[in-house]
Amino acid sequence: MILATVVTLSVAYMQRKQMRQIELHRADSKVPLTPPHHWVTLLVKRNWYFLLFGGFDLAMLIKHLNETTPLTRTEVFSIVLDTVAVFVMAVMAWMTSILRRLIDAVSRTREVLDESETATVRVLEKMSDKIQQLEQRR
Repeated sequence: MILATVVTLSVAYMQRKQMRQIELHRADSKVPLTPPHHWVTLLVKRNWYFLLFGGFDLAMLIKHLNETTPLTRTEVFSIVLDTVAVFVMAVMAWMTSILRRLIDAVSRTREVLDESETATVRVLEKMSDKIQQLEQRR
């Protein structure tokens, strides 16, 4: 019953969101008709590899920890390996996020520098034209 309520409310929310997007598109055609992706969708698209393999390692870790048989060296090694794998996947996902932000910042900085270079060239051209005009008046 709770699941049906949650599904109904989420569908209603998505329909309202879609209607708002259509109204925005009608008011201004520059606004895209498809709304931006939800943050959960973006998270899964960006980190599917880490979620898949980290989730697998986490499932294996839980499976090993829930066993009631006596521990052997192989089981201990497997538990340690699964724990390390989950930790490595989390660190790699975090580092990938930082690298994406760094690459984005570098590309934005490059765009700003390119724009400032073109503006500087225009200013220098205008200054050289003015200097030539002043020299011709003499």
